[in-house]
Amino acid sequence: MGAFTLLPGLALIPFDWQFQPVDASEVAQRLAAVVPAQPSGTREDFGGPQVRDFKSIAQAWLSARKLKRRMANLRLPFKFSRQFAEGGLLASGHRQGTITFERWLAQKYRSM
Repeated sequence: MGAFTLLPGLALIPFDWQFQPVDASEVAQRLAAVVPAQPSGTREDFGGPQVRDFKSIAQAWLSARKLKRRMANLRLPFKFSRQFAEGGLLASGHRQGTITFERWLAQKYRSM
């Protein structure tokens, strides 16, 4: 997120990008469960509990860090940007993760 906030007082965010944040500890638990199993080809996707646009993620992150930034939509005319906005990174049919982005932020930045 820091790369999008390099300009003083401004956060340039591709608002439409979609993500499905998943906590690293939940991914680690999933890996620990499947690694000892017999090979079985491709495993099903594993995603976080919520699909979020990047604007809402940035707002939550700025709030948790207590940063005052004006947000502006960063429009990127590239194929990968369209794919992010269309949900190309999502595992929305697989919301096995339980830790929300806000809960993760609260744990990470609780001392701020």
